Amino acid sequence: MRGMKRRSTDDRLVAKHKEILAAVREEIVRGLYAPGALLPTRETYEKRFGTTAPTVQKSFDQLLNDGFVEVLHRVGTFVSRTPPHLNRYALTFPSHPAEPHRWSRFHDVVQSEATRLATRTGKEIVFFYDLWKTSSPDFARLQADVEGQRLAGIIHARPILGVSDDIRIFSSAVPTVMIASPSWTGDFAVVRMEYEPVLERSAAYLATQNRRRVALLEDAEGLGRHKLAPDRAAILTRHGLTLARGAHAALPTSCAYTARYWIKLLMAQSPDQRPDGLIIMDDNFVDEVCQGLLEAGVRIPQDLCIASHHNHPRPVPEQLPVHVFGYDATEVIASAMAYIDRRRAGDHPSHSIPVPVRSAEEQAQRTNGKPHDRPVAAAVAAF
Repeated sequence: MRGMKRRSTDDRLVAKHKEILAAVREEIVRGLYAPGALLPTRETYEKRFGTTAPTVQKSFDQLLNDGFVEVLHRVGTFVSRTPPHLNRYALTFPSHPAEPHRWSRFHDVVQSEATRLATRTGKEIVFFYDLWKTSSPDFARLQADVEGQRLAGIIHARPILGVSDDIRIFSSAVPTVMIASPSWTGDFAVVRMEYEPVLERSAAYLATQNRRRVALLEDAEGLGRHKLAPDRAAILTRHGLTLARGAHAALPTSCAYTARYWIKLLMAQSPDQRPDGLIIMDDNFVDEVCQGLLEAGVRIPQDLCIASHHNHPRPVPEQLPVHVFGYDATEVIASAMAYIDRRRAGDHPSHSIPVPVRSAEEQAQRTNGKPHDRPVAAAVAAF
């Protein structure tokens, strides 16, 4: 009987602890107590919840550990100046860096720029991997942070194919943004990294270099197709470009090495058949293409002028001269964070968040050649 009574008492104390934790946390999240505000005394909470000092202290220890409160001894307990529901952002990836066949350059750039952005702004950006698997440890960690209201919002660095109902539930609990193409259809706001403007800028550049017969290399996994779409063909035609024979390829980025052999076969054709311009629409192919061209002895840009999609900043310069167009990763993340902040402030911003395409020269001019020193406010102001 004693054991049963002890368990019953323990269960009541645990339930009371959870009740206090949830109530105080909810009052902070709803703004009843603003960042920096002094909270009532422990004795006030003891009377309010009809419980003991140790139970109240246990709840406040959890709030302290989660970052919701700060304690000044002999003064009192205050709401944190940077509580997690206003300052902590989840950045998720569908795969893991330890899986190179599924991890991409884009993931590398987003991860590194998010780290720099967090350092410059004082915000906390937490990474979660393997979100396509509900059995992954990070999926459980994300779920716990959502349930504990420890996130301002969630930024998905890429569409998570086969999105589970759990992920959708997360988006109903906290502001959620997807970094994707505008064609993505889902329940989330989207930072629009559009395909067509990159192709448009690339085609226009090759036209200025007096190129007429071009090759086009695309990502088969992203497109879900192996034929040139009519809208893509129309862009090339608009700039006076035609596809050289056999010069359109849609390859999986997981087998990027195949791009090396494709370009060598293409450039082995007679000079009147092979392309004089190349558009690469996924930067995961660039290194392999450059290696293939070096092995084939192709002169760049005399024999072949290259334009490529490549997001800024580029971690490593290409082996050969490549004219680059892409998106600023810092601006992409900052725009997603700005959307989340506005939602948290009670605004209703558009679910469609545009970001501009820029050439490497435009990016360098905009950042004075120092992409990592640019004030984040400039990126956020654009949103």
